[in-house]
Amino acid sequence: MSRSWHDLTPDPNSREALDYRRRQLEAAQRPPITDKLARIVQLATGKRVLDVGCVDHFLPNDDSPTWQHGRVRAVAESVLGLDILAADVAKLSDRGFNVLVCDITRERPPGSYELVVCGDVIEHVGDPGRLIANTAACLEPGGRLVLATPNPYYLHRAYRSLRGRATDSVDHVTLLYPAGMAELADRSGLVLDKYYGVLVASARTTMGKVTLKARPLLGRLFGFSPDAFCETLVYEFVRRD
Repeated sequence: MSRSWHDLTPDPNSREALDYRRRQLEAAQRPPITDKLARIVQLATGKRVLDVGCVDHFLPNDDSPTWQHGRVRAVAESVLGLDILAADVAKLSDRGFNVLVCDITRERPPGSYELVVCGDVIEHVGDPGRLIANTAACLEPGGRLVLATPNPYYLHRAYRSLRGRATDSVDHVTLLYPAGMAELADRSGLVLDKYYGVLVASARTTMGKVTLKARPLLGRLFGFSPDAFCETLVYEFVRRD
């Protein structure tokens, strides 16, 4: 397969370019998973890791089973955490964590890493392309970036949006889809290795509960992708040698 659609045609809307992207996505798509954090921990085990957005929205306890940075720190060979929340980064540093205040859309952090983790960050930033480029620059050749972000095609999100109801955090500025993520990766010297959804396990609203129960039927009737029932998508990119 060509390294870029530019190798085939100068026209991004041509059949050659669209077929290139379709084949790229088909080769990368994997079945949905049920536990995003477990996959990130698996990837981080024994690796030198950079964790972007280590604070999460609010600073948790060190032993919180859902705090990504804490779980990654427990299994990685080493880990550097980055965040823009200076007060919380200072508290983590006082607690013995290796952390820095850094806006990765503006500057490249020190060091090189086998794995960069960027969980639920890109939808908050004003320059997603720069985030991808600067994380790519931190990777060793063959290193991996794992990135999670909301799925714009999640059925419940689409349903509520079509009814004029906001569904996402007011701090979200963009929703990115697989073809767009593949293009951002290509521009930064990364290859989309795989992507997959994270299945929703429970719902609060009546419509959400109905959708969960009807998931198999909806898939058969309408030919929906399994990712239509996934609120989050996870992407894994590999740096080209």
